[in-house]
Amino acid sequence: MKDMKKMVIFLLALMITAAAHAVPAYAGTSVFDRGPSEERGEPETSVFRITNAEQAFVNGDYEEVVRLGNTYLARKPKYDEQVRCLVGRALLKLKRTNEARDHFMKVLDTSENKKFLAEADIGIADSYYLDEEYRQARDYYEKAARHFPDSDNMHIVYYRLGECYSKLDNEPMAKEYYDKLRRLYPDSLEAKLIKGEGSGFITYNVQAGAFSKMENAERLRDELKEKGFDASIQTVTVEGSPFYRVRVGSYSRLSDAEDMAQNLQNKGYTVKVNP
Repeated sequence: MKDMKKMVIFLLALMITAAAHAVPAYAGTSVFDRGPSEERGEPETSVFRITNAEQAFVNGDYEEVVRLGNTYLARKPKYDEQVRCLVGRALLKLKRTNEARDHFMKVLDTSENKKFLAEADIGIADSYYLDEEYRQARDYYEKAARHFPDSDNMHIVYYRLGECYSKLDNEPMAKEYYDKLRRLYPDSLEAKLIKGEGSGFITYNVQAGAFSKMENAERLRDELKEKGFDASIQTVTVEGSPFYRVRVGSYSRLSDAEDMAQNLQNKGYTVKVNP
C-alpha cells in the first residue's frame, strides 16, 4: 500500500510539472509583445510592444513607428501583418509611398486575416492616391469595397472612390459613390463634407477653440504657435455677433486632420475637425 501511495504521488508530481511547462511564460500577451527568442521559449531582453508603436503613431512620430516596426520585422516573426499595416500607415504619412506599398503587398501575400487584408488593400489604394495615380487607386479601393464591404473604413473608401472618379473626369461614377456614401453613412463626416456632385477639392482644419473676444483667441493662437503648430484665427458671425475660431492646419486628407486632432487632444486641448 505504501508503495502504491508513493507511485500515485510520483505520477501527480510529473503531471503538475508537465502542466507548468506547457504554459509559456508570455501567456496572456499579444504575439507582438514578445520577441522571436521568446517564441522559442528563450528570454528576450529587447521586446517589441505594439502599443509603443501605436502611441508613437498617435503622437505623430512616424519615423519612430517605422524604426520600431522595421526592427521587429527584421527578426522575421511568424505573425507580422499588424505591424506591417502600422508601418505602412506611418510611411504613408511620411509620403514614402513605395515603401508603404511594399509592406501592404506583403500583407496581401501572407495574411488570411480579413481585417488586415482590407487595411492592406486600402493602404495600397492610398499610396497610389498620394502619387496621383488615380486609376490604380480606384482599382484597389474598388477591390476593398467588393471584398470587404463590412470594413470599418468603407465610408472613407466610398468617399475616395468619388474623388478618384472626379479626378478622372467621370462625374456620373463620382456621383454614384457620393450618393452611396450619403445613403449608407449619412452621419459620417465624409458625407457631410461632400459639396454637390463631384465634390472636388476639400480641405480640413482642426478647431482648437472659439471665443467671443479676439484677445482670448490670440492668446491661444500664440500658445499653439510657440509649440510649433500652424495656428490661425478665423472670424465668423453667429446670430449677428462675431466669434473667433482658432484653427490648426489645412489638410487635403481627412485622416491627416484627424491625426492632428488626436495629437492636440493628447496635449490637453478640446478640438474638433472642420471642413
